[in-house]
Amino acid sequence: MIIGSSLLGTIHFLFRARSPHWSWPYHLFALFMQAMRAGSTEGLIQGPPYHCDINGMRALFPADRWDWPKPPYASIEHPAGLAELAVELVRR
Repeated sequence: MIIGSSLLGTIHFLFRARSPHWSWPYHLFALFMQAMRAGSTEGLIQGPPYHCDINGMRALFPADRWDWPKPPYASIEHPAGLAELAVELVRR
């Protein structure tokens, strides 16, 4: 399953509610958008595209349920001039 970075912010609540009950996907190919903005240091949520902080993504996909590869992660150029981190997660 492939999930784009802007979609991740939208489905955060739904995923957290349903993920323990899903038996699939066993592999999740994610692109975590890196869109830091000045307002993020003040807690502002700005986007789209939304910034997917890697520590926030690790909280969303916890290590007790998902195997994470070791960093550094591949950086993929985004058409908007930003970057996305490409990560393959494997469900435990």
